[in-house]
Amino acid sequence: MPSDEEVNAAAKVFCVGVWNGFDPVSMMPTEQFDRFWGDGEGHQLHLTIARHALTAASAASGVAAEAEALANRQADMAAKERREARLAILAAIAIIGIIVAHVVIHR
Repeated sequence: MPSDEEVNAAAKVFCVGVWNGFDPVSMMPTEQFDRFWGDGEGHQLHLTIARHALTAASAASGVAAEAEALANRQADMAAKERREARLAILAAIAIIGIIVAHVVIHR
């Protein structure tokens, strides 16, 4: 869960970027913000939106990390399978070589 400081910062960035209702220096609501949200509940709405956005971003980050870990495991398994296939081919070549050598020697 995001902290209150993270939510406030995200709400301020969101407001500046979307409605430009915050003063960029003090990061406090301007008259434009108050006119837009005449009911005075606009800031709480921004905090709610920011909290949901941060929670979603955190969840997406976790999903991305899990997807990356899965991709790494799959890549490791594919590399292991390639090594095993190479070893099987080498073993087959060695067995064929032994059989050929045996036939040539005992001819």
